[in-house]
Amino acid sequence: MGKIYNLFSTQEPSPTTHSLESATALLPLVRRYTTEAAKKTEALSLQLQYLTKDSQEYKRVCKEYDDIVVGWAERVHRVGGLAKGLWLVDFDTGRGYLCWSYPEKEIEYFHSYDGSYKTRKKLGTSKTNSRGKPATAREAEFHPPQ
Repeated sequence: MGKIYNLFSTQEPSPTTHSLESATALLPLVRRYTTEAAKKTEALSLQLQYLTKDSQEYKRVCKEYDDIVVGWAERVHRVGGLAKGLWLVDFDTGRGYLCWSYPEKEIEYFHSYDGSYKTRKKLGTSKTNSRGKPATAREAEFHPPQ
């Protein structure tokens, strides 16, 4: 499973920037890709439990597992997301990342560019901007927690 360790780079450029609306529109596709890959790798993980680590069959199953995860990450990237961990997808907003993790139903979290899954915060809506004035449409779109 060595190929996977370098897959989730924090230096990888995002293919595009997203609003909450555009990321949410992509989520059914990302969720489908993720569900398919998670089910396949779960079955392979069960097989690995019964194999000897030095066996050819163990190595074959590990390679198949790696190929599924790498394929999943590439598919996510092609549609505009960033695979940041196993079944974890970020969508670049230009101000940070909207964050989704399988099997969550919706995109409900945000973290800064310096943050991660562990530091993500629940999205909240705001009718005012940081100056207490009525929010513009762009500011009200989503309000990353401070």
